Amino acid sequence: MNELLNKSKKMRENNATMSKSVDDIINEHKNDVAEYKIAELKEFKLKDKTQPFKINDDKLAVLKDSMAKVGQITPIAIRENSKGKLEVFSGLTRLRAAKELGFKTLKGVNFGKLSDKDTFEMLKSANIQRDKPFPTEIAKLVEMSKTDNSDTETELTINDIAKMFDVSRKHVYRCYNLLNLNSVLHDLVDREYISTAMIEKIQNNLGDDQQEVLGNYIITRDNDKDKKINGKRLNILLDNSEEEYTIEKIEYWFSPEYKQEQEDEDEEEAEESKKNGDFLKELVASVDELAHYSTDELKDYIYNLVLADIDKKSETDEEVTEPF
Repeated sequence: MNELLNKSKKMRENNATMSKSVDDIINEHKNDVAEYKIAELKEFKLKDKTQPFKINDDKLAVLKDSMAKVGQITPIAIRENSKGKLEVFSGLTRLRAAKELGFKTLKGVNFGKLSDKDTFEMLKSANIQRDKPFPTEIAKLVEMSKTDNSDTETELTINDIAKMFDVSRKHVYRCYNLLNLNSVLHDLVDREYISTAMIEKIQNNLGDDQQEVLGNYIITRDNDKDKKINGKRLNILLDNSEEEYTIEKIEYWFSPEYKQEQEDEDEEEAEESKKNGDFLKELVASVDELAHYSTDELKDYIYNLVLADIDKKSETDEEVTEPF
């Protein structure tokens, strides 16, 4: 077992360039594999927080099918916490599959009384070679990595995680801000119904209640096209950020009727702007003449212009509202 622990330590020290996963090391030490009662196994926690990596439902289904046919192939990784309890820190999908299949025991390797820090480092190492991580996983990984309030500690953690999953620092920061959103949106960001690029705008412009209603709107849609929040839809939500959100209002804002209403209003504003522009052009065109006016003459001139403009608008209004 000492050899196993030494190899895991070396692996953590060479985290950025390592070629072996925790599973690889376990498989190299099959003599250390033992049977453990599932009832006695808990998920690894750090600072009372569950480990950050999610269990993929599709992979869980495939693994359950495999384990039901041939049983467990790869052992899980276990440590003993400070209270002597057994915690699984690598192989949680196997643990979940075994529980759902009704298994009583699982094969695993006990790494002994690993400290929280060493276990967490091994947890990160175990996930370096996995698929693209979910935003919530990156967010929780950053949160668990923070051992104090030092900016340096957080900065190093951001760099470490960015390199670990070959993503940008900006992406890691965006993912970390996800924890500031209403929890109903977390899984929706993971499913890419909401882009990570939208997180900061939603955080800064929509209240918690509005975020919850938005999340419930997405959840209740029947197809992925309706669930997706694109840039145009986000702008509509931000334009109505002063409103009290309801699912019915969001449905209307995303409807063709609302789009047409906005286009009509834009046309009216453009026409009004043109009228005001014509008035200003007429005023500016008279600058040379106005330069020779006295103060009283200038006041009379502007007054007459305003009256003339009002008369034009009144004539237009009368024509529009005339019933016959």
